[in-house]
Amino acid sequence: MPDSDSDKYANLSQYYIEQAEAYLQRGNLLQASEKSWGAAACALKSIAEERGWQHQSHSLLYDISNQIADQFNRPDMSAMLSVAKSLHQNFYENLMPEPEVAYGVGSARAYLAELESVRQQSPPPSFTPQTRAQRRRLARLTGQTEPAM
Repeated sequence: MPDSDSDKYANLSQYYIEQAEAYLQRGNLLQASEKSWGAAACALKSIAEERGWQHQSHSLLYDISNQIADQFNRPDMSAMLSVAKSLHQNFYENLMPEPEVAYGVGSARAYLAELESVRQQSPPPSFTPQTRAQRRRLARLTGQTEPAM
């Protein structure tokens, strides 16, 4: 039986983080940065596939991360994505020194472990949106028309 799209993204995520660590060891900070971002993005896409959520843009990846943070009461999950985002930016700007990139790669590895734990929880915990922002985010993720103000 072929892998599901969720499994495909989960496997890519692991592949990319391994590449990031190898690039870091070789001193290629730009590729280590970008592969770490790719690993985080694929891990989020894996969860989105499991739940039938949209994931075709960076903004939707942030929505996925924030939804997980809210659903599991884990605000640190959004902060972990911010570290990965800074690595993505570093790929284009080349501003981060080696210790910061190394920290970011390690943070990305920890983020992947947390996201895999979330992915394995089936069904996910129930979640009732409490705010307009949460309702709008869920509407974007599920491809529905956003609720009226």
